[in-house]
Amino acid sequence: MNNEDFLYYQKLLVDHSGLSLSQDKIYLLTTRLDPVARSLGFAKLQNFTDELRKKPDTRMVSLVVQAMATKETSFFRDNMPFVHLRNNILPSLIKRNATTKTIRIWSAACSTGQEPYSIAMVAREFLRDYPGWSVQVMATDIADDALAHAQDGLYSHFDIQRGLTMKVILDHFNMENTKWRVQDELKNMVRFGKFNLLKPMETMGRFDVIFCRNVLIYFDTPTKKSVLDRLTDRLNPEGYILLGACESSIGLGARLKLSADMPGVHVPATTVAAPKEIRK
Repeated sequence: MNNEDFLYYQKLLVDHSGLSLSQDKIYLLTTRLDPVARSLGFAKLQNFTDELRKKPDTRMVSLVVQAMATKETSFFRDNMPFVHLRNNILPSLIKRNATTKTIRIWSAACSTGQEPYSIAMVAREFLRDYPGWSVQVMATDIADDALAHAQDGLYSHFDIQRGLTMKVILDHFNMENTKWRVQDELKNMVRFGKFNLLKPMETMGRFDVIFCRNVLIYFDTPTKKSVLDRLTDRLNPEGYILLGACESSIGLGARLKLSADMPGVHVPATTVAAPKEIRK
């Protein structure tokens, strides 16, 4: 791929997904787009690129974005956010939402579903002590193939063994041949939908907790700030935003601050500090 074509894709990806691709990613771009070009009947990536330049078809653009979307994930990835959810966040929300007995959580950029199902597992186990309560998990991603996998809820043994003990597996999954399927009770807690974080978010409603982990690292600074501001707008008062281990809201405006007691958890700047962990 020549530099001119790379710059074309670089801008296309920023405009349509926020993904900021550095010059050293030319090989990655070529490797991921070659199969896309072949799947559409183009003999070479160059032919695909030329056609895209002439007529930026919506489906073709979408396939480029999906091909470059990072889908690396696992159940209970970087476990600590789920410890905070179980030990601090859900107990706090039980007190705050006593009137509605409903908690809404958004898993943004949910990939193939491991994160929202991990959230649902924590909530399902927690709510056994709180009959009459419900936790609703909204899970979104930009990639159709990832969402299809997530909605199906069927995972290989390799996927399952990453982050789950056998007890957790047996509590929340049923075996089908050599794979494992999410149990209906768990699946019914999660609603999947396609969503681009660059788009207006008002239709999403409001949430008590937003997981947006390992996404901002792929955006440039203005996009990070814009996304964080709009996520904050979707947060209920005294809500929580959980970012990835290498991500922070520091330097991206004054609307969020780090929780004093929960590393990686961000709260509105006017929110009082969350209580310390009450369980081990």
